[in-house]
Amino acid sequence: NLVNCSSGNHTLAAELNLRAAVKAKSVAAYSNVIGFVKKGINNLPKKEMWSSHFELSLHLHSLGAYAEHALGNSKEAMRYCKAVLKQDKATPLQKCEVFKVQIEILTNEKSLPDALDMSLKYLELLGCEFPKRKVLRKRQAGPYMQETRSKYTPSLKDVKTMKMM
Repeated sequence: NLVNCSSGNHTLAAELNLRAAVKAKSVAAYSNVIGFVKKGINNLPKKEMWSSHFELSLHLHSLGAYAEHALGNSKEAMRYCKAVLKQDKATPLQKCEVFKVQIEILTNEKSLPDALDMSLKYLELLGCEFPKRKVLRKRQAGPYMQETRSKYTPSLKDVKTMKMM
């Protein structure tokens, strides 16, 4: 019975805040996402957040990282990322969103060698091995990164023809 169980009420409140944050993200209301994420995290018991509410904590922190990054708050985004990345229980796929945020932040800050190292670290977690010597790793990874960037980055021509929402 959730009414009689205060910890259950807190968990329910955190879940409702997560749902609200997801909805806010879908309409790019990133300031609202942050508000819901913070309320959701604050509803979880600090000492047991990751052990008792792993999935909920993971989703809240990943959304927080994404929204803070979207708002240009790199330090706050990195704080959320670090909280997720230090969770040994999280799989590489569960860490994907925060790795992506970290790589984008490093790229935006013109720290390309660090962004590349982070990309290679993530690829290694996924089972893609590259030589250990940095020069060889970067030379091998470069074409893959360029190919990925060209697939997912619109050209200037595409941007000009995009309709405004």
